[in-house]
Amino acid sequence: YIKAYLAVHHPDIEVELFKDPEQLLKYVHSAGPSIVGFSHYGWNENLNRSVGNHIRSHIPEILIVAGGPNLDPDIAIRREFMQRHNYVDYFIVDSGERPFSEFLHWWKNEKSDKSTLPNNFSWIEDGTIFHTDTQSSKKKNIDDIPSPYLNGCLDQFLQQGMIPML
Repeated sequence: YIKAYLAVHHPDIEVELFKDPEQLLKYVHSAGPSIVGFSHYGWNENLNRSVGNHIRSHIPEILIVAGGPNLDPDIAIRREFMQRHNYVDYFIVDSGERPFSEFLHWWKNEKSDKSTLPNNFSWIEDGTIFHTDTQSSKKKNIDDIPSPYLNGCLDQFLQQGMIPML
């Protein structure tokens, strides 16, 4: 969904999706993207940590952004999560389509001023956790998010024989 959303709001940005961690690492080492993003769920937390730590140790200058439903609204629980995933530069709390799009705008234009970071972000700096304001994902309008199936974002996975879960 994030790729489909970015295709509309940032058509100048190339977005690649990966299901296979080895293919992701190969791409990161060969293409050298500016940003790597991780979607965090309970089922992929350890995989993300392993891949993220590998990327951070081999390409320390790469910007890593992660987010998803595993970022608890409780600050103490979120801090523990963020400390376990210390390879991440910025965390998006909850749904990421609009916040990540706004983050890309910030990163391209204002990245030296963290006071202008968009809503729904957390990060740790010198051991201190920082947050921007939280905007409820319940305000999200599903009509504003294009279907990644209808616009071809997921064709590569369908061609590999993967089947979407409904």
